[in-house]
Amino acid sequence: MIRETINRSFSIKIILESEVKNIELEIKNEKGDGIKISGVPTFEFNISKYHPEDVEIADHFYKLKPLDATVLRIIYKQMGVGGDDSWRALPHPEYILNPNKIYTLTYEIKPI
Repeated sequence: MIRETINRSFSIKIILESEVKNIELEIKNEKGDGIKISGVPTFEFNISKYHPEDVEIADHFYKLKPLDATVLRIIYKQMGVGGDDSWRALPHPEYILNPNKIYTLTYEIKPI
């Protein structure tokens, strides 16, 4: 599966090979310069114009100031905050990350 998203300042191309549990992420600017990230196992990512700590402490979105840079965060996985309802149910067992387990993610970043 290939998904492409165009942003005002860069394009993102995500290539997912489900059989090998590998994902590639390409991020390019308007000139085609960018980076390619490959990981095993699959990884999750977030791209934002806001610093994560600023988002955490902001009480309103309009108070956030966009950065002059783009923040890319690569993570192994993110655990859900709730199950079938958002106020009391726990995430389903397959979506729970054990805090006592060590998780390993290997990824490579190359220029393109």
